[in-house]
Amino acid sequence: MAPQDTWLSEFKTVEKYGQDIMEKINERNQIRRNGGNLNKVQSDVRIMLKTFSRDVNNLKQSLLQASSSYHVYPSPNVSTDHVV
Repeated sequence: MAPQDTWLSEFKTVEKYGQDIMEKINERNQIRRNGGNLNKVQSDVRIMLKTFSRDVNNLKQSLLQASSSYHVYPSPNVSTDHVV
C-alpha cells in the first residue's frame, strides 16, 4: 500500500471515530435530558476525545512528514481550476 493510501485509510478511520464521538455526545445529551446517570457516558466521551485528539495529531505529523519528504501533488480527480 502506498504511503498516501495508508494515510487516507487512517484518515477515514479517524473520521469514523469522530462520528462515533458525536453519537456518544448525543447519547450523553439524551441521558442528561432524561435525568439519567451521566458518569459512565461522560467518562467515555472524555476518553474518546483524548484518543481522537492523539489520532488527529498523528495524522498531522504523518502529513507534515510526507510533505517534507515528497512532493505533494493534487489528486487527478481534483479540479485545480480555482488554483491561482
